[in-house]
Amino acid sequence: MYEAEKGHIVTVSLPHALMSCLLQVLILSLWTETVSGTTPLLPLSTDSTTGGNSATAPAQLMEVDCNAVSYYTIMNATSIVRFNNCSHQILVYFGVCGEDADRLLRIEVVGGITVPIFRLTGNCGVWGSVLGNMSFLIRGVMMLYNDGERARAAGSVFSSEDFGNPLQQTLLAFSGVTSMQLVVRDSRLTFVCSFCTELLFSSIVETTNVIVDVTNSSLLAWSNAPSLMFVGSVGVNYNVSVNFLDSTLMCVVQYQNQSANASFGIVQIRSLLSLIAVTVQRCNVHWDAVTIVFSSVTVVLLTLGSIQEARVSIAASNFSVRVSRSFQATTFSLCGSIDDLAVQLHDCTFDVILNMTDETLTSVASWIQPGIYLIGVGSNVLTINVDILVSRVRLMLTVDERSLSNPLPAPITVATVGAHSIVVIANSSVNNATISIVAIACSIEEIGSLSIAPFVSTVPFGFSFATATCSLVFSFGGGSQHVKLTVVSSSLTVTRRLDNDNLIFASSSVLSGIFVRTTAAIAMFSTLKYSSVSIFNTTVATNSVAYSTSGTVAVWNTVGVLCQATIRNFIAADAGAALSLLSSLIDGAVFINDSTIVIANSATTMQSSSLSFFDFLLSLAALSNLKNTTVTVMNSSVSSSGADSLSPMLRSSECVAVTFVIPSSTWSSGTITSQNTSVTFPTPSFLCASFEATLESVHHNIIAVSLRGNSASEVGSDTFRLAPLSNKFTTTLQLRNVSV
Repeated sequence: MYEAEKGHIVTVSLPHALMSCLLQVLILSLWTETVSGTTPLLPLSTDSTTGGNSATAPAQLMEVDCNAVSYYTIMNATSIVRFNNCSHQILVYFGVCGEDADRLLRIEVVGGITVPIFRLTGNCGVWGSVLGNMSFLIRGVMMLYNDGERARAAGSVFSSEDFGNPLQQTLLAFSGVTSMQLVVRDSRLTFVCSFCTELLFSSIVETTNVIVDVTNSSLLAWSNAPSLMFVGSVGVNYNVSVNFLDSTLMCVVQYQNQSANASFGIVQIRSLLSLIAVTVQRCNVHWDAVTIVFSSVTVVLLTLGSIQEARVSIAASNFSVRVSRSFQATTFSLCGSIDDLAVQLHDCTFDVILNMTDETLTSVASWIQPGIYLIGVGSNVLTINVDILVSRVRLMLTVDERSLSNPLPAPITVATVGAHSIVVIANSSVNNATISIVAIACSIEEIGSLSIAPFVSTVPFGFSFATATCSLVFSFGGGSQHVKLTVVSSSLTVTRRLDNDNLIFASSSVLSGIFVRTTAAIAMFSTLKYSSVSIFNTTVATNSVAYSTSGTVAVWNTVGVLCQATIRNFIAADAGAALSLLSSLIDGAVFINDSTIVIANSATTMQSSSLSFFDFLLSLAALSNLKNTTVTVMNSSVSSSGADSLSPMLRSSECVAVTFVIPSSTWSSGTITSQNTSVTFPTPSFLCASFEATLESVHHNIIAVSLRGNSASEVGSDTFRLAPLSNKFTTTLQLRNVSV
C-alpha cells in the first residue's frame, strides 16, 4: 500500500518468490573474484517494466512523479517504487522493509537533478537491526555543477558555490543495516557537508550483507567537517562489499579548527569484520585537504577490530592528493588480528603533495606520523596469510618543508619526521606472507629544510632523536616470520629542489641528539625469521642527504638497496650514556635469523655537489644483526659522484662499500657473498664497520669484485674499512672465526 500527498491509496498484490539465496551468492562471488574480473550484476531493476529478474514473475512497479509531491510514504514492502526526474528534494518516509534477503523492498531514483531525502519511521526488526532487506538504485541523476572555474583560478578544484542544490547530509544513514544494496550508476552527486562525516552510506550498530556499488558516476564534495568518508560503518560488520568503478571522486575540505585531527577517505570500516571486499577500478580521485594542518587521507581504512577475511583491489586509477600530514591508499590498523588478507594495487598513478607545517612535527600530531605510503598494516596487528601485490604503479611525491620554522617554536617534536614508502608494516607481525613489488617508479622531491626539537618524553634532559625514511618497503617494530619479500624492476629516486643537501635545524632546547636518514628499496627496522628477501633489477638514487646546523646533533645518512637497523644502533654509537634513559621509548635490537637475502642486478648511486658537511654510508646492503643467514650480492654496483677525492679530515666519515655492518650489531653463523660487483668512490671497500661490530663464524666470499678508487688517494681501497666515524670509537670491528 502506498500513500501519496494527494491522498490516493493504491493496493498492489505481488508474487511472493524471488530467486532463492541470490544475495548470498552475490556476496560470496565478490570474495572469489579475480583481479581482472568485473563486478557482478546486482539484482536491481534496470528495465522500466520488469524491475529485475524474478524466479516466477516480474515485481510490480510503482512510479512516482517527484515534481508532483513534496513527500511520499511507503507502506508496502513487496514492490518497486521509482521516483522519476526529481527537480527538487522531497521527503520519502518508510516504516517497512523487504520481507527477506530474497524479496527486497526496492527504491529507485531515475533521472532529474537531485535525489530524495530518505527517512526511516519505524524499526524493521531484521536480525536485531533497524533496517534490512532494502535496495536503493540511483541512475541518471545529474546534480548541478558549474565546473569550478572560479575555484580553480584560486588554486582549488571547486568551492561550495559551484554546486546547485547539493546534498547536505548522508544519503543513507541508519543505526544498523542487514541485507541492503546501494547502487549509483551514470550519475553525478554533489555534497556540501558541515556536520555529516559519511556521504553515501553510514551505519553505527551492525552491518550485515551490504553492497555499495558506484559505476560510471561522479561524486563531488565540499566540506568543512573534521572527518569525511564516502562509506562508513562502526560496529560489527559481516559480508560488506564496496565497489567504485569507472568513476570520479573529488573532495575539497576546508576545516577551520586548526587544533583538531582530521581524517578523510573513501571507505572506513571500524570495529569487528567478518568478510570485507573493496574494489576501486578505473577511477580518478582528487582530494584537497592541504589547508588543514592535521589532515590525513586514506582511500580504504579498516580499523579497531579483528578481520576474518579482507580483499582490497585498487587498479587502473589516478589519484591526486594534497595533505599536510599523511596519505595512504589502504590501511589496516588498530586491529587485533587479520586471518586472511589480500591487497592488490596495480596500474595506478599517485600524485601527492605533502605540505608540512610546524604543527605536523609537534607532539600534538603524534597520533599519526607524517608520511606517505600506499599500503599499510600497522598498530599492533597480527596478520596471518597475507598476499600483497603492487605492480606497475607510479608514485610522485612532493614534500614541501618551506613552511616549517627553523628552528621549531614548539618545545617538542615527533620521533619520525617523515616516512614515505609503497608498503609499510608498522609495529605489527606479518606471518605466512607474500609481498611483491613489481615495476614500481617512486620519485620523491623535497623542498626546504627540516626542524627537530627534543622528543616529548626526553624534554628533561634535552635529547632529540628523529628519523626520516624513503623506501619502497618499510617495516618497523614488531616481528615477522615465513615472509617472502620481493622487489623487482623498480626504482626509488630522492631529490632536493632548492639545496642539494638537507639542513637539519635544531631548536635551542636540544642539548644533544641523533638524526638518522635512510634511503633504501627495503628499509627494515624490525625482526625477520625463516624468510627470504629478494631484490632484482632495482635502483636507488639520491642527491638528498642530511646534515645538522648544530654540532650537538649527530647525523647518519644511510643509502642502500637494503638497510636493516633501528635508531638504537646509532644512539649506542653516538650517545651511549643516553641509551639507558631511552630504553622504554625506542625499539630493541632487530634481527634477521634463518633467512636468505639476494640482491642482483641492482645499483645504489648518490650524487652530491659537496661531501664536506655530512657523514654517510653508501652500500648495497647495510645490516645489523644476522644469524644463520645467507647474503648474496651479485651483478650490482655502488657509486658516488661529486667529489674526486676526500680530505684526510673527511676520510673517516665516509663509507662506500658492498656491505656495511650497522653499529652495535653482530653477524654470526652466516655466509656473505659478493660477486661481479663494483664500487666506485675515492675510498672504496668490500665491507665497512664502525662501532662495536662483530663478525663471528662468518665466511665472506669476494668473487670478481671491482674497487674503483682515486689513484691520488692516500688511503686507497680496503677489504675491511673502519668507517664512518670510527676514529672516535674505542671499539670497532671484532672478528672471531672469520674466513675471507
